Amino acid sequence: MTREAGSAGGMLTIKLFDVNSRETDGLGHPEKCPADSFLIHLQEAEKDYYVLLDGAKKGQGKAVILPYLIANGIAELDCVIVSHPHNDHFGGIVDLLGDPRITVKQFVYAPLEDELVKHSDDADNYTFWMELREQVKRLPDVWEVNETHIGSSLAFGKELSLSVLAAPDRGEMGGKTKVDLNNANLVLRLDYGKFSALFPGDCGEYQARQIMASTQGSRIQSVTMLKASHHGGDESATPAFIQACDAKVVLVPCNETVVEHRPSFVGNLHLLSRNGAKVLRADRARTIVVRTDGKRVECRAETEVFQETSILYL
Repeated sequence: MTREAGSAGGMLTIKLFDVNSRETDGLGHPEKCPADSFLIHLQEAEKDYYVLLDGAKKGQGKAVILPYLIANGIAELDCVIVSHPHNDHFGGIVDLLGDPRITVKQFVYAPLEDELVKHSDDADNYTFWMELREQVKRLPDVWEVNETHIGSSLAFGKELSLSVLAAPDRGEMGGKTKVDLNNANLVLRLDYGKFSALFPGDCGEYQARQIMASTQGSRIQSVTMLKASHHGGDESATPAFIQACDAKVVLVPCNETVVEHRPSFVGNLHLLSRNGAKVLRADRARTIVVRTDGKRVECRAETEVFQETSILYL
């Protein structure tokens, strides 16, 4: 990898892994749901830092993420973060934690009670979740985030920080046997120089309203980049939340399941782009990379037929 100098002598790269399949069955129905996985890479003169935020589905860690890490000589991840207990976000991390070629220095998640996960989704999701939970027990540094940690931050290098804006509301979940896991996210804001990014996981209407009414509500406003919640489909935050973010760059980890079979996608796409934002969609581009030195933002997307680069100055 080529090292480049930025405003603080560093360069930040956010890569969306190509984990959004276009495969369909004989009747044209999508075989696989969309997934999230981002590699955040900070290059500084003294050291490179790597943060994996979500790991796509079980099997995609082995098929997509691990080969990329190994091919690029990345044997150590400074931090691995899980947004919430859905297989399309944490499953691939099960593959990764089981591979001796990769060392994870710190693991961050906001775990729910295992029984709550069991009753809130299908059997495979719960089985994979329990595999993850067992693997996490063997890690040297695990941060289990809860509501008391809202406002806390993880720091990497000279300028990069990831702040906790929201965690699952255990008070709201208390006494329930089944909950919407899409409202149980660890929501993070990234800051690097003048660049900011919001990673809300699959944040739905309840959690979006909760964040906007909280002490962290001002921190979602006017971010540089937004990761579209819930793949841009149903229950993707709220119009007020999207408007408050007012992002100039939007990453949408979507595939045919969402784009062709969720009517809500069209309306959400309009909301996400109505301010002229550059929208990068995973159903179109096989490569999506955002790079910044904290002052200049470069967005690169590649499909089978074209390459596109957009530049934003902060």
